[in-house]
Amino acid sequence: MVYSLKYTKIFKKQIETVKKKNKVLMKELLQKMNKLYDAPHSGKPLKYRLSNYRSLEIVGKVPEKCLN
Repeated sequence: MVYSLKYTKIFKKQIETVKKKNKVLMKELLQKMNKLYDAPHSGKPLKYRLSNYRSLEIVGKVPEKCLN
């Protein structure tokens, strides 16, 4: 079965900010995304209407201004 990663509009906007402001966090994020792509059943399964999706936690610290 072929899997793909899907990103929300909010995630895409936030990732652009993180890419510019926090290189270490961006590196960790890319590693986690690659892990999820390589092993789609890794990560925490979500519930209810998102039950077909999974999430991975990123440990790095995100500056508050990156979230807005």
